[in-house]
Amino acid sequence: MTGTGNLGRPWRSIRDIAIRLDGIFVDEVPTDAKYLDYLQRITDTVRSGFIEVASRRSHCNNSNNNNDNSSMSAPSASSPTSSTAGPGIVIHNPGIFPSSDSSDAFFSPRLVDYVVVFENCLAAWWDSGDYVSANLALLTPEKRAKAIAVAHTCGCGPKSQAGDSSGGRPQQQDSEGHHTDADKAENSEKDDIKKNVQNFLNEVVTQHKLAGHFATSATDYATWCSGWEGYVEVACDLAAATC
Repeated sequence: MTGTGNLGRPWRSIRDIAIRLDGIFVDEVPTDAKYLDYLQRITDTVRSGFIEVASRRSHCNNSNNNNDNSSMSAPSASSPTSSTAGPGIVIHNPGIFPSSDSSDAFFSPRLVDYVVVFENCLAAWWDSGDYVSANLALLTPEKRAKAIAVAHTCGCGPKSQAGDSSGGRPQQQDSEGHHTDADKAENSEKDDIKKNVQNFLNEVVTQHKLAGHFATSATDYATWCSGWEGYVEVACDLAAATC
């Protein structure tokens, strides 16, 4: 979050809303077993850092309570509300499935909380031969409960009629304020993207029961995509259905 453009608000406003850091996303993680010790040092550093912060916060809260003369005072509005009370969440993103001979090590609870096993354009989820299905079949239920799938460029793929999408087209209106062909095309594109995302999440959540997901119609993660509202709607509906 930079506080510029359309990615987020300035950091100075963070104090006014319930946003806090509960974990670290480690990108470009190697899947060669020779790097396991290196990755473990990263995880240990992250978790010890969160433990230290939690300890300091607890000390400050206790000090505030000891200085309060009223036993019936309301809790501070700044008190932590997150359920993450201990070590921070650690997510590794190799973007691919760890090999079967080292999978247990890369999914070890001591090493990581979640693993991004797929990060690619949406079409690759279906068009990579048996790569995805074969590797998913190797994941135990315990590993699936820690696995995440990420798909970008959700406007393309065999299940789409929308073609490539990188964030939508600018809306246009005629002189009387009516929607033009470009505007109608954008709405159609959003519908196609939403259908693609629906198919993707149905497989990720309902069929394969993975822990997490992310989908964007953009080709990168630097902007809000044209299909964002559709993704959120589909994700919320699935979450409600699986609770």
